[in-house]
Amino acid sequence: IAVSCVFLQSIVNSFGSTVVSAYTITNRIEQLINQPYNSIGTALTTYAGQNIGAGDTERVKLGFKKSIGIIAAFSAIMIPVTFIFGKNIAGLFVKETDVINLGASALKITSVCYFFLGMIYIPRGILNGCGDAGFAMINGLAEVFCRLVYASVLTKIPKIGFWGIWMTTGLTWLTVSIVCLIRYASGKWKQKAIEQIKTLNTYELLRCDATFAILKTFGFAD
Repeated sequence: IAVSCVFLQSIVNSFGSTVVSAYTITNRIEQLINQPYNSIGTALTTYAGQNIGAGDTERVKLGFKKSIGIIAAFSAIMIPVTFIFGKNIAGLFVKETDVINLGASALKITSVCYFFLGMIYIPRGILNGCGDAGFAMINGLAEVFCRLVYASVLTKIPKIGFWGIWMTTGLTWLTVSIVCLIRYASGKWKQKAIEQIKTLNTYELLRCDATFAILKTFGFAD
């Protein structure tokens, strides 16, 4: 992922200081947008783990649906905020008019994709909580692939040019969220959860047997 970010940054740098400054602004705002999404994803990891431990997969599904509602509401609020107050937001970071105008326009592109960004965190949080840790590698590879391909293609199209930088961000979120949702919809996380529970049960059984053997050795059990 770091490699893809460096690659994208090199493309950004090729368009000059104004684009670099505007890209920096949108990145900082995206970091702020990421905070509630990341918090929800972390909470879902714990939530899913607890309910899987209790064998209640239906409650995990309920948490998934309710989280989508939260993400959708937050994203719906942020879109008009960025469209109406985009220049004001960009103006908090720089004073140059051309950078502010470019940054505000770029925010309009990425803000319509905030929902897809959130939809990466929801299934990923649940999958992590269910023990499907191996998916993190698949998810990371998908993000790297998208950044490399989208940025290489879009910024080379004359009528798109540097706007392809922010389109790459939005399309990457969209594609990675689809990958996450496909993994969740496959139901493999349930099997992972069952395997995890079996492993824990086996461990508990072995621990009980070992404890009983020790007690028996010292004459505390028959």
